[in-house]
Amino acid sequence: MWGNNDLKNIGVTAAVTESKYTWSVNYYEGPNHAGTTAGKRNLVDTTLLLTPNSKVNFYINADYARDNNTAGSGYSSWYGLAGAGAHSTLQQVRSLAAG
Repeated sequence: MWGNNDLKNIGVTAAVTESKYTWSVNYYEGPNHAGTTAGKRNLVDTTLLLTPNSKVNFYINADYARDNNTAGSGYSSWYGLAGAGAHSTLQQVRSLAAG
C-alpha cells in the first residue's frame, strides 16, 4: 500500500523510446507504515518492450522492493519478474504467451 502518512512519498520516472524498443524505469520511496514515518519503503520497477517488426512484440518487467522495519534494524524485500510476447501470423490472427 502506498500513500500512508499524508502521501509523503517521492516518485521518479524515466523512459527511452526508440523505433524498436521502449525502456522505462520507475522509482518510489517513502514512509509506508500507518501512524509513523519510520520504516521507509523503496520500489524499483523497470520494463523493456521490444518491437523488432510489425508482427512480433514482447516485454519483460522486473520489480524489486525493500521495506525497512519501523523499530530496530532489519528489512524485508521482494522481487518479481514477468513477461509476455505476441506474434501475428496473419492480419487477423495473433498468438500470445505470458508468464
